Amino acid sequence: MWNIFCARSYLAILLVSVPLAVWFVLKRNNSEQWKCPAFFVLLFYTANFGNVFGVSIVHTMEFPRYSAVLFITALFAHLWAIRWLIEIVLMKFPRSNRQLQFV
Repeated sequence: MWNIFCARSYLAILLVSVPLAVWFVLKRNNSEQWKCPAFFVLLFYTANFGNVFGVSIVHTMEFPRYSAVLFITALFAHLWAIRWLIEIVLMKFPRSNRQLQFV
């Protein structure tokens, strides 16, 4: 089930998070606290792309160990981007909506 979810959402998360991360790193002036997580999104996706490119050009994908390494780096980049996007969405809501009200 998780494999299907990650396979279907990977491209969508990639296309949303990478341009948003580039915007946060390059264009946002008052977002020092946002630049580090955005930089990590770019770093993890770039490392994943470099890993895929290197394996595709230099080696063959017929060895299972290459697929395992590529899956781990893709999953790590994917989960970090999801975490970062959720953090951005939660920060957009007013602070009072995020606090639990105990009566």
